[in-house]
Amino acid sequence: ERASVASLLSILDSRINASAPVSRLPSELLVAIFTCSEFAEIEWYEHVQEHVQQAPRTVPWVRFSHVCRRWRHVMLTSPSLWRNLILPLPPQWARAMIARSQQLPLTISYTRNRSEISSEWNLPLDTLERVKSINLLHADSCPANLDALLCTPAPILEVANLYRSTPAQIRLTPLFADCAPKLRELVMHDAPAIPWTSSFICNLVSLNI
Repeated sequence: ERASVASLLSILDSRINASAPVSRLPSELLVAIFTCSEFAEIEWYEHVQEHVQQAPRTVPWVRFSHVCRRWRHVMLTSPSLWRNLILPLPPQWARAMIARSQQLPLTISYTRNRSEISSEWNLPLDTLERVKSINLLHADSCPANLDALLCTPAPILEVANLYRSTPAQIRLTPLFADCAPKLRELVMHDAPAIPWTSSFICNLVSLNI
């Protein structure tokens, strides 16, 4: 009887929630609000990171998915909410975000306060084919698989800001497998001289080695 009553109360609560004005917002508008909240979280963390012991261990705005079933459904079924990876994240989070982003272009960046990360870490990717922008300029350590990634095609890559803490290990022949037709900005800090035989070099607007 208690279980039946609890079920009925849950149904009643759902009906009450559905009648609230916020529940009538279109899913597209909710996604826009969540996206704004995501960037607000990033800006907040960048502002206070010197006073924060650890970076968030998950995507901060995911807590909105705990508000109600509809919000959770909207978040889990909106690929655009999962295409911005602020690293480092726990591997299972990074893999889940890439999977939920479906085939949308990815933006990968790295926050500066990374004292909790080990010296050996990997980007959660096998290739750069889905990456539109990658910014590791302020990384405390170089991803172990970065050399291998930079030798893969990057057909939609537009911006690449990279920091190399171990430049002697670079083997980039050819860079991006000679396939980065949309690349416009390339920064490689502390990189050695690279033989520029790539056909896309003439398309660069900004180059800083």
